Amino acid sequence: MSEFPKCMLIVTAEIDADVEEEWNAWYDAVHFPDVLAQPGVHSGQRYVTEGIGQITDNGEIRPRPAENPHHGLRDRRT
Repeated sequence: MSEFPKCMLIVTAEIDADVEEEWNAWYDAVHFPDVLAQPGVHSGQRYVTEGIGQITDNGEIRPRPAENPHHGLRDRRT
């Protein structure tokens, strides 16, 4: 029996457009590899939300404006 439970961790973040490129570079080059190197972590994948909406403080989803017709998740590598 493994000493680690089977689970999936989902992390969401809203990054200011002014620092998004720098943040993604740090995340890809430093943070993500560090997380993957932790005991019990088997794999990881990054995704980008497109048009789903904004999550409010009470957990509700506020839809994005109608001018953004894209909905769903996109693999960050594409």
